[in-house]
Amino acid sequence: MNQTLNNASFIATLICISLFFLATSSSMITFTEYKLHIHPLSIVLVLTLLSFLAGFAGLSRVDNGRTYAKSMTTILLSAILMLITGCILVMGSLFG
Repeated sequence: MNQTLNNASFIATLICISLFFLATSSSMITFTEYKLHIHPLSIVLVLTLLSFLAGFAGLSRVDNGRTYAKSMTTILLSAILMLITGCILVMGSLFG
């Protein structure tokens, strides 16, 4: 179960990174803001937060170095992505 959670959170982090680049395109922003009334980076931020928490849950039973490295990579990538996305959303709301 723990190995599955590690793999799922790692894959979710990679998906969140690709969604970040997709969400920053102007056509995606236009569609989600006018049709759904929500910024696409907010969706990415929530998904990244869930992936971050799943990465911490995957750290609970680390049995070898590879599992530890995958959990730490997931946590670091998710934290960096949350920081970047959060800064973009905060600065965008301040100036726009």
